[in-house]
Amino acid sequence: MTDDADTEPNLPPPGRILIPLFAIQFFAWSGMFVLWINAYPLITRFVMHAAPANEAAMRQGLVVISLCFSFYATAAACMAFALPWLIARWGEGWVLGVALLFGAAGLASLGFVDRPLWLAPGFAGIAVAWSALSNLPYAIAGSAVHWTRISHILRIFSFSTILPQVAVSLGLALFGAALFGSATQEIMIAGGASMAIGAALCIVFRRRMNVKPPE
Repeated sequence: MTDDADTEPNLPPPGRILIPLFAIQFFAWSGMFVLWINAYPLITRFVMHAAPANEAAMRQGLVVISLCFSFYATAAACMAFALPWLIARWGEGWVLGVALLFGAAGLASLGFVDRPLWLAPGFAGIAVAWSALSNLPYAIAGSAVHWTRISHILRIFSFSTILPQVAVSLGLALFGAALFGSATQEIMIAGGASMAIGAALCIVFRRRMNVKPPE
């Protein structure tokens, strides 16, 4: 009798899925880290038009930032309930790729906003991306190996979120002033461009990203 745990399904080499997925994660999460690092100076300075010496306006900017982050987190959580239906219809590759396109557009749009109410469409797009990015890559990574190795591959996969954080933090610290000066808006547009690259890669490799049902 053969133990099911020792039976390897007919899976493609893990690298066929994981290498492009790592690239997708790098560019998509880089966009999110750009948002998290630069949301405060962007919104207080360019949207609320608050001077650093104006403590009341700076506090008001913090309130707006908190509302924006609460909005996209809540919207992303609600959208997660629609993901199974979307995946069943179009597959993980298309859903993740299109969601990242929404996020890229949302991020880039923040670089052009100068009024608080105009933040809502951008953060709605970010919510779409965040909902997919928080769920689908882990399911895709788990599908690359036999179920007995899922915990091992997910531990390795955690580096796909650590590396972009290090790259963005160090990159902005070392080269941000030279590349962008004090133009926080341009940094946010660059974050949108990074997420758009991740979306394009996901669409190109969409068939590899689709999770096959267990046989």
